[in-house]
Amino acid sequence: MRLLHVCAFLALGSAVAAADPTEDVAKRLETLTSKSTRARADVPRFAFTSNVTWEAPNSLEEAMFGLPALTLLDKAKTVVGFADPDTAFVVTHLAEFSSCPAAGCAKATPESWLRATAVFEKTGGIWQPLAWAITPPIPGDAQVAAMSDGIVPDKLGRDVTGADAVALLFETTMGNPKLLANTVSTRKETVLLGSELSERYTGAQVKAQLTSWNLVFKVRDGVRAGVSKSGKLAWVAANVDAGQPKRPKAKPIPYRVFAIYELTGTEWKLVQLQFSTAV
Repeated sequence: MRLLHVCAFLALGSAVAAADPTEDVAKRLETLTSKSTRARADVPRFAFTSNVTWEAPNSLEEAMFGLPALTLLDKAKTVVGFADPDTAFVVTHLAEFSSCPAAGCAKATPESWLRATAVFEKTGGIWQPLAWAITPPIPGDAQVAAMSDGIVPDKLGRDVTGADAVALLFETTMGNPKLLANTVSTRKETVLLGSELSERYTGAQVKAQLTSWNLVFKVRDGVRAGVSKSGKLAWVAANVDAGQPKRPKAKPIPYRVFAIYELTGTEWKLVQLQFSTAV
């Protein structure tokens, strides 16, 4: 597995200019994912948190189960996109720490990493989480070992209330690499995260990488989906098995998938896609 070296972070205690909504959204995610500085927030409707699946969290604490004492956003790997002034999506790499040295976490080597993809809505002037995937990466050999042990993600139920159209789009395109690639948005904030830390693709790379992988995804059990209050962003979560058409006898690879779509005109376009595992 390639090791990703990161040199730039948003300082944990840095001030956020009110005039910069991009930093506002990014900083909100960083604050929510750090136990030592965690702010109050609405309970998200859905959460992939670490290796646990929360289909309908009962509390914010439940949705954040397993998150570290401190996280720092990697500024170089942080992308924020807005569907409208009050609806946003964010994707980033989060460095995990149990404590920081006197010099601060920004100068310390992370103990581990998380990848985060989330939908936020502004309510009462505060960015609130709608749904997220905050999950660890996994090396390929660890994933093979998990498959050998029969480990698969928690089973999902089905609830796509209010998001039937985008759920249907997800289900009818995930099984066809060309159709899936054609749903990808052209906006520069589009990001694809694979299951390994180094697998991060942005902008035009997303469509090209999905085409290159040429994987056929089959939904294993239920699908969860929802739409923002504005109707401009939607999220979809599912467990899928990835098959390889050129290796029909190969064992399918199990993943958890979290996708975010933006309504562009009359079409839903994929702006974020994150893969994780049950390990």
